[in-house]
Amino acid sequence: MKTYSVKKLFQGRAELEVGRFNTEIEATDYTKQELEKDALMKVNAIYRIYHFDEDLIAEWDQAKWQKEGPAKTSDSSSSSQGSGQRFSPSPIQTAPRPPGMPASSWKKDEEDKDK
Repeated sequence: MKTYSVKKLFQGRAELEVGRFNTEIEATDYTKQELEKDALMKVNAIYRIYHFDEDLIAEWDQAKWQKEGPAKTSDSSSSSQGSGQRFSPSPIQTAPRPPGMPASSWKKDEEDKDK
């Protein structure tokens, strides 16, 4: 008799049983494989492992899995990106200009007023 069941829950829908297993290890391994597949397909689902369909043993959320699971290896590469230069435009480039007025004359007008 298979005592562990894995159920998949999509947001706003009922749980769907996706597998039954003899041991908790088998159920956990299956859940991890499914989470990896869902990550590739960009599916957001919650997996729950039950013992005898009553006792909730574990819950795996796609968002938590990406933080704790295989995404750890990619965290080291993303942390090195933070030390580089960042693009931030100056306010002059985004300032509104009257139609037909070139950007260079806009600066000259402001400098002439100061003098």
